[in-house]
Amino acid sequence: MKKVLGTMACAACLAVAVAGSGWAQEAQRPKIGLVLGGGGARGAAHVGILKVLEENRVPVDFVVGTSIGSIVGGLYAIGNSPADIDRKFHEIKWTELFTDWPSQDWLSFKNKRDLERLIDIEFGASLKRGVRLPRGFISGQRLGFELKKHTFSAAAVTDFNKFALPYRAVAADINTGEVVVHDHGNIADAIRSSMSIPGAFPPVEIGGRILVDGGIANNVPVDVARRMGADVVIAIDVGTPLGTVTPDSSILSFFNQFLGVATEDNVRKSKASITEKDLLIRPELGDISSASFDRVFEAMAIGERTAREMVAQIRKYSVSEEEYQVFLKKHRTYQASPLVVDFVRVEGCKVVNPELVKARLNIQPGAQISLDDLQRGLTRVYAMGDFEVADFHVSEEQGKRGIVVTVREKPWGPDYLRFGLNLATDFSAGSSYNILVEHRKTNMNRLGAEWRNTLEIGATRGLTSSWYQPLDLVDGFFVEPSLTWKDTRRDVYLDSDLVGVYSTSYWNIGLMAGKNFGTSSRLGLNLNMGEGDAKPDSQNEGVQMPVFNNTDRDTLTAGYEIDTFDNHNIPHRGTRLTASWQSSLAFLGADYAYNKAYVSYRKAETFGGRHTLFLGLAGGITLDEDAPYYDQFQLGGLFKLSGLSDAQMVGQNMALGELLYYTNLTKSVHVGCGLETGNTWNDRSEAKFSDLHWGGVVFAGLDTVIGPVYIAYGFTEGQDSGRLRFSLGKTF
Repeated sequence: MKKVLGTMACAACLAVAVAGSGWAQEAQRPKIGLVLGGGGARGAAHVGILKVLEENRVPVDFVVGTSIGSIVGGLYAIGNSPADIDRKFHEIKWTELFTDWPSQDWLSFKNKRDLERLIDIEFGASLKRGVRLPRGFISGQRLGFELKKHTFSAAAVTDFNKFALPYRAVAADINTGEVVVHDHGNIADAIRSSMSIPGAFPPVEIGGRILVDGGIANNVPVDVARRMGADVVIAIDVGTPLGTVTPDSSILSFFNQFLGVATEDNVRKSKASITEKDLLIRPELGDISSASFDRVFEAMAIGERTAREMVAQIRKYSVSEEEYQVFLKKHRTYQASPLVVDFVRVEGCKVVNPELVKARLNIQPGAQISLDDLQRGLTRVYAMGDFEVADFHVSEEQGKRGIVVTVREKPWGPDYLRFGLNLATDFSAGSSYNILVEHRKTNMNRLGAEWRNTLEIGATRGLTSSWYQPLDLVDGFFVEPSLTWKDTRRDVYLDSDLVGVYSTSYWNIGLMAGKNFGTSSRLGLNLNMGEGDAKPDSQNEGVQMPVFNNTDRDTLTAGYEIDTFDNHNIPHRGTRLTASWQSSLAFLGADYAYNKAYVSYRKAETFGGRHTLFLGLAGGITLDEDAPYYDQFQLGGLFKLSGLSDAQMVGQNMALGELLYYTNLTKSVHVGCGLETGNTWNDRSEAKFSDLHWGGVVFAGLDTVIGPVYIAYGFTEGQDSGRLRFSLGKTF
């Protein structure tokens, strides 16, 4: 009996000792699994709810997330506090996150010129493979880097059980429909696959499986948390309630409803598994949709408010201050450390020379680099235009740490088809259209040469074939031979009266050589040798237009350009400078010898985030004032004296000035007005300030994927009345 009593006493003492320790208290309490559901922008509510959970000392043992929930959950699992996540959410430019094309500051001059002419949509096109479409509206390049940036402190951890909190990200296999639960690998890649919305982002391939957004299979993955060992589940559902479609609804509405039905079905099953000991939080997010990323912080505030209204229920899971401090000490574990690079390796190149990628990364082995350095390098790589994604990971190999850059070449490349479109009318005599089709074969050699063939139809008909050849790995020096045939027609005016149509047709062989100074400026020398005709197609009785037959047109043009515009459709900041000197060369056989100089300066500056001032100045002179009619300066058209028809003024010399103001009503819709002045002169001695024509313009502009759309009303003195104008697309 004494022996039994002694044993019981020892056990009691041991129990008291164990009960006094923090780890024992944690062992006694139920294990809590935090489940964060998908819902796009609505998922920012998770952050507000996390704040209240921590304020009320609710420890978490496991974290599971789907889609946006995988982002918040992953950040929390690797040791970020709710305040840290809040700060990161404020750092992210949400409205830019779901676009891929980098800021136009990063583009090469060659690609910037494309933006002035071509619609920003490309197709793959080759004789062998036919026409191919991109795999998604966006590739997720910016999104992918943001995920890598904000999870960088855990980049070397491949076992998700070894994070501060064990973590799972839920995705779906698009081929089987199966739920895929990530418990190892790269956390950023796992999150990226969990939120690859079909049709918006391309799928992510991991472990031989093609993965998409987990919401279509398990949007509130309560069962995953239970399998991890959770005794209690706190589940947060931020999904969008089902809407209503009618027979007249758009195809997009039907698609969204289809995804909603699929998601709601699995959410219903998850909710059915929630018991009385669990907690379900569903914030009322109203009309905040999954795409309302401009309302992220509003969703965050609603989440916090919802949790505060449920404090009584939340406190059922609270622990003592002492025990919670043990949890916090364990949780706030991971910190980012400086990265010293011992090596750089590029993987994934099949057509593109990997040395071109390394040259743009500009990372020197042995140097310490920051995430900002790495982001700039990857942006330069992505701006090459050859890759769907340019990604990275940190690799430890034989005691050395390095950066492995993984690129995925565009599956629809390396041959591309793009289009240009321009429609313009002044609702009277002046109407025109131009359509451009361009086929581009890229990476023709190890320096990244491109062969372009461009077809134009409309007011200008033409065909150009050119070969762009960089002379070094960073496209510093280049040469570009070309062969061109063009035929243009334009209306001819006498004062304000339409008196005929003039046609110019020519062919030429060209050779341009130049130097790119980074992405902001370029110096070039262009030799063109050819022959052409210029004559009236029609002319009124009594009007005599000059006729040029079989005219040798041999010119040498030197030019310097600066281009820092942020947007070539409707600029808000930056400068565009063009300066050129053109000589028609008699010693090469040109029938007309003359010299022309031209300068154009445009500057945009935005104030207060919405209000933009745009200054434009341009001038041209012909030194001996003997340029043939077909090669004289032209004025008239939208923002070139908007009260005049296109090319209504023609002369040996020209001056133009404009000052525009516009404000954005939305991100894409702008309204504005401006003052314009200018004139052309055949004799420079006649050019006087008092001889300028003055006018104004009011306009509304819409920035679209096919280019700017303008409705404008322009007035220029000397005209009988104002002119209503409509313009759609790029000018080329």
